[in-house]
Amino acid sequence: MPAELNGRRVLVTGGASGIGAACAAAFAAAGAAVTVADLDERGARKVAEPLGGTAVGVDLADPALDAAALADGMDVIVNNAGIQHVAAVEDFPEEKFHLIIALMLEAPFRLVRAALPHMYAERWGRVVNISSVHGLLTEPAVKRLVEPAEVANLAVLLCSPTMSFANGGSYPLDGGWTAR
Repeated sequence: MPAELNGRRVLVTGGASGIGAACAAAFAAAGAAVTVADLDERGARKVAEPLGGTAVGVDLADPALDAAALADGMDVIVNNAGIQHVAAVEDFPEEKFHLIIALMLEAPFRLVRAALPHMYAERWGRVVNISSVHGLLTEPAVKRLVEPAEVANLAVLLCSPTMSFANGGSYPLDGGWTAR
């Protein structure tokens, strides 16, 4: 992948492993300065250090999260942090529901809101929200799950100058699972 993001600053949440770690590596390979944010600070450091990036240990679900400090000067926000809990509605713990909402809805909103003034001032910015296809369907029709690098490659492509008009879209990487 060509280095098209030289000089850009990227925040990847949930970056200590899996898709987040792959995104951090892909953005660094594209020339960006990467900040890896994760509840697992040791894991974030393990990912960030070989990339010349910065690691931040942070609980994104904490209502006292200083989103402005975390998103300060970021050109790209990759909202990847997430958790999953499977249970019937009547058995689903309310505290788990609140955690999911705080981590996967409120934190991305707060980070993007905090990053927007810089993005507007620079007249350039990107937001990549990563979610599971399980938000659309619950039963697989595919032979394998997406590889983290496949998601990372799409995230970097969407932030590249050649994709400047790819706005507000949804790009399922599901092997055709959601095709109609």
